[in-house]
Amino acid sequence: MRVRYTYLDRQYQTIRDEILETVDDIFSRSAFILRPEVQEFETRMASMLDVEGVVGVNSGTDALYLGMRALGLPPGGEVITVAHTFVASVSAIVHAGLKPVLVDVLPSDFNIDPAAIAAAITPATCAIMVVHMNGRVCDMAAVKEIAEDHGLLVLEDAAQAIGARLNGVAAGAFGQFAGFSLHPMKILGGGGDGGFIATKDQELAETLRAMRNLGQRQRGVHESHAFNSRLDTLQAAICLVKLRHLGGWTDRRRWLAQRYDDALANLKGLIRPLAPSSGPHYDVYSSYAIRSQARDDLRARLAEKGVETMIAWERPLHRQTGLNLEHHVLPATDRVSREVLSLPIDSEMTDEEQDYVLDVLREFHG
Repeated sequence: MRVRYTYLDRQYQTIRDEILETVDDIFSRSAFILRPEVQEFETRMASMLDVEGVVGVNSGTDALYLGMRALGLPPGGEVITVAHTFVASVSAIVHAGLKPVLVDVLPSDFNIDPAAIAAAITPATCAIMVVHMNGRVCDMAAVKEIAEDHGLLVLEDAAQAIGARLNGVAAGAFGQFAGFSLHPMKILGGGGDGGFIATKDQELAETLRAMRNLGQRQRGVHESHAFNSRLDTLQAAICLVKLRHLGGWTDRRRWLAQRYDDALANLKGLIRPLAPSSGPHYDVYSSYAIRSQARDDLRARLAEKGVETMIAWERPLHRQTGLNLEHHVLPATDRVSREVLSLPIDSEMTDEEQDYVLDVLREFHG
């Protein structure tokens, strides 16, 4: 049997008629740039996340970058974040004229370690950027307490966590703003790059609407030298179609994750995601990441048996040679990078395919 990591083609077949009808409508109306579908998508997402404003942009990277630019953070100010993340999280900080300060993650769930945040604060620190990894919200009570004690802003990279909640609050509704990705590999993804910014600050949202559209709050009036970072109408319309199905897809991922949890609980040498201690949580499992000290051998065995896996990330950001981050000492992150492995958990994956993956895991780690 062959088990793939993702089944976007299967997903497409289940909504093919809806997608094609939407694409035909957009092209028939030549409705390509900032048409009503963009505003409808923003309104729907704001309601889902319980925030004041959502602003569609052309990528999750731009969502983080524009958000920091709009806040007017001091040039050279330090932003505390993690190295166990996609490079865009840190690159957005650098391009916003700020300095990334990297801290360790908790090996239990790969999210930022609040104790490490507290130890990294200096007089130059202006913000903390959490990254909600693998569809689980960070310990936001601890993070916000630290931020309030030191007068810092809280920013969220929620690219992997659309729909995730902690204590009933959605990822994206904790900080000054949150950046989300609509990359096709995300739980809610378009037909190409896309993203959005969520914020409870309506004034900030209006500033961001102008920034993404060349500084225009009204057509032909440019209030600043800004950016072209609009979410395409086509991508917004595709995501509106997918929003109809998001709840079912998320339920399916959670079901598959529970089956993994139950089956892997007693396997020797394999560590599954541990439940957080920070309150009632609703994880959406953009990935199901395990740890194994024999990770490379396990991955080779799974590949030999036809099971596709992913490693995020084999070389963390502070071990990259071109990013000027090598001075950070992050033992927990290094350990996670040696041991982490993401198993298939696509919503279109069948029970039989997951059973096959579990058989290989039991054979290796039983």
